[in-house]
Amino acid sequence: MSRAAPGIDLEALIAAAMGDELYEEARKAEGSGGKILDAAVAVLGESGERGLTMDKVAKRAGMGRGTVFRLFGSKQNLVDTAYRRDLLAQLRDLGDRASRCATAGDVAELAMARSLEDAHANPVARWLVRLQPERIVRLWRDYEPSGQAIGRSFLSGLLQDPGLPDALAEDEADFVADTLNRLLATFVLVPRGEGLSEASGRLREAVRRLLPR
Repeated sequence: MSRAAPGIDLEALIAAAMGDELYEEARKAEGSGGKILDAAVAVLGESGERGLTMDKVAKRAGMGRGTVFRLFGSKQNLVDTAYRRDLLAQLRDLGDRASRCATAGDVAELAMARSLEDAHANPVARWLVRLQPERIVRLWRDYEPSGQAIGRSFLSGLLQDPGLPDALAEDEADFVADTLNRLLATFVLVPRGEGLSEASGRLREAVRRLLPR
């Protein structure tokens, strides 16, 4: 059973979680050379940031090197723009799916399972987990805003949705969101060699124990 409508403004929640500056940069990224950004993500997934060059991206996109430089100016701006665009898309997708959940527990289960699936499906995340896990730790912990802070704030907001019959109070939502995001990081960075389905099932079970129905 799903709700008729969410009780939150999803875009406002995303902007609050990301911070206004990062959110506006991500929105601008949506209209910036989608084919080139797709190519950049593919190259990042194969070679990482150090192995990415504007020539490789241009070749993958089927465009001239000059076009890539004209639109993005530098390799770092290209990489940053690709990250921002994908983060915004993932948050919107998760928020849309969460709006159809019937309970806070369902929202938490969905958020963890979907985030784990995204980490497995994203070529950049797979490359980093395999060869540069310390880079994920820095993204998760040290950047401003950090991945941990964005994830915690966004999930907390979803769990406080007044449209949920069992919406959590702010303190409880913050605690649950923080705990689950730390657990998610462990599942991503320290896999047990199990398949995605099994890992997702264990993560869902952890949610059910933290938020018993």
